[in-house]
Amino acid sequence: MHVESVASGADDQDFDMFLRGEEEEHKVEPTAAPPTPEEVYAGLPRVWSGILSMPLDSTIPQETHVYARQIGGRTLEPDSLLWRTLFPSETLRIDGRVAVNNSSQYLLQARMNSARELIAVTFSPESEPDKHKFGQLLDFLIRKDRHGLIFPWGNRGREWGRELYVIPLLSTYPLPDYIELLDDLRLPKERKENCLVGMWVLTRGKLSPPPQHAPQHQAPPVVPGLSQDGGAQQAPPLPFNMPDIAGLSRSLMSGLGGPPPASSGPPAISPASLPLPSSIAQNISPALAAEVASLTPEQVQIMLQTLRSSLGPNISIPSTPAHPGPSSASPYRPPQPPPQPPFPQSQPPMPWPQFAPNMPLPIPQPPPPVPPQHERYEERGPDIACAASDRPP
Repeated sequence: MHVESVASGADDQDFDMFLRGEEEEHKVEPTAAPPTPEEVYAGLPRVWSGILSMPLDSTIPQETHVYARQIGGRTLEPDSLLWRTLFPSETLRIDGRVAVNNSSQYLLQARMNSARELIAVTFSPESEPDKHKFGQLLDFLIRKDRHGLIFPWGNRGREWGRELYVIPLLSTYPLPDYIELLDDLRLPKERKENCLVGMWVLTRGKLSPPPQHAPQHQAPPVVPGLSQDGGAQQAPPLPFNMPDIAGLSRSLMSGLGGPPPASSGPPAISPASLPLPSSIAQNISPALAAEVASLTPEQVQIMLQTLRSSLGPNISIPSTPAHPGPSSASPYRPPQPPPQPPFPQSQPPMPWPQFAPNMPLPIPQPPPPVPPQHERYEERGPDIACAASDRPP
């Protein structure tokens, strides 16, 4: 009996463990509640920040600092280059206004057209001081019953689109149909703040990022005497072979019977040449004389200085003049008679006039015209400002 009771107690424990395991499997951990539409909208990243202005009316602030967040249409990453196409500058200027009814019908038709696409953002004030200016701009459009028009790419537009609509939307207003039908709408129906909705009407598949201009690589300036790596630049090779002045000096000294001079460095080279003095040419061979005759004046002077220092102070060598005169060994030529004039001596030629007869004297040119004085833009500023303020809304 005791064995049976023990076995039955073990079965009860196994059954209890089995029931507890099933209960643990059926327990579901509580999950976090999904974010509300207001929280999703508040966490949207910024895609642009800049200035929104409407210079058509002087009664409202000219500039308001705002930032933009995407709320609908084809989703673009915050760092996408397409935002640079949609916002080509840091200033958005409202250059036109259209009636709300006409604008709403056009935007709804564009949303239903398969060849068009709409991308929408909301504009919000950048800081607390900008909220007052932002509210005045929004109230002005509501009071006029108008939507603002911005032409980011000029009046003619581009192949992907032409205008950006600015729609005032109070927190108490329901969402218009053309906004509710947007793809991936992230603007809540119940809102706590007023906003301006910006909506582009684009041609589907035509929006492209701005072209990337490759930076132009400019070669660094070459400093004379320095190589590209900063080291010393070698001198270019000489266009012709430089004669060995030291060797010529030793040959001349051997011909004159003196000791050979010490070697010296090469001098500067000049294309001119001077003849060798006759006192030295009598004691050297013709080949050596021809080689010496091909030297430049500077090389001859250096060679003579070398010979003077080698021969000592007792022996003098005549220096070569800078402009040698006629040689004493040249043959004598009698003076030639003057050439006969082409006219008889009894009729000397008349002096040539300074000006040809009947030649008109040159007429002095008048001075160039002086450009007229023009008014500066600052001087005409008040007139232009008045003309701009007189334009009807």
